[in-house]
This record gives sequence, C-alpha cells and structure tokens, in this order.
Amino acid sequence: MEMPAITRQMIGFHKAVFDNTFYGVTVLQDYTQNMMEGYMRQFPWVTDVQKKPFDEAVDIIKKTREEYKKAVDQGFARLEEMIDSSDN
Repeated sequence: MEMPAITRQMIGFHKAVFDNTFYGVTVLQDYTQNMMEGYMRQFPWVTDVQKKPFDEAVDIIKKTREEYKKAVDQGFARLEEMIDSSDN
C-alpha cells in the first residue's frame, strides 16, 4: 500500500473518532442542559433573572461547540487537500 493511501486511511480514522466523540459530548451537554432546565422549572424561587446567566452560558457553549466543530472539519479538509495535491 502506498503512503498517500495509508495517510488517507489514518485521517479518515481520526475524523471518525473525532466525529463520534464530538457527538457523544454534544449529547451529554444537551442532556445536562435539559436536566438543569427541568430542575429550574421545579423550583419556584428561581426567577427569570436568575435563569438568564444559565441561558447565556448555554448559548455560548453551543456557539463555541459549533465553531470548534467547523474549525476541526476545515482542518481535516485541508489535510485531505494536502494529501491529494502531494499525490499528483
């Protein structure tokens, strides 16, 4: 097997591992968010003013998570482009 093919397989493996891990972390974060929202709904003394920092933090986490995923996907795409250009 030639080197570019082996490198493509390695990149594919690492991308699959990242995607699966990222999905697992996303599910865990979303589940935690839903649990916390459920707790806050059950406590009548938690006002909207007190919920606002939590909601803002969740929004920041989601935005950052998507930006991170986008950056990593772009990195994998660049790696594949480098392998393709060196193969020619």
